[in-house]
Amino acid sequence: MTEAFWAEYNVFLNPLRLISVAIFLIGFHVSIYVWVIISTGNKGLSFFLTYILHNRVQLIKAFFNEGPGFLVLPLWLIFAAFCEEIAKTL
Repeated sequence: MTEAFWAEYNVFLNPLRLISVAIFLIGFHVSIYVWVIISTGNKGLSFFLTYILHNRVQLIKAFFNEGPGFLVLPLWLIFAAFCEEIAKTL
């Protein structure tokens, strides 16, 4: 029973789960990048990476308090789960 559980729910043993986690992480970071572009007006990728490196906690707090974080997070989770279900049928 435990082997079947780990085979289905472990990210490293289930490639479909790994793909859905990657979709979620990439999509969530792209959403943060778009929000930083809109809120600061600076489109530079180097600015964004420096901003994340130095102000990570403040960025995430602002994204959820002032930005669309509470809307974006569940949408990316739903989309990742939807992509995983589609990949299972292929």
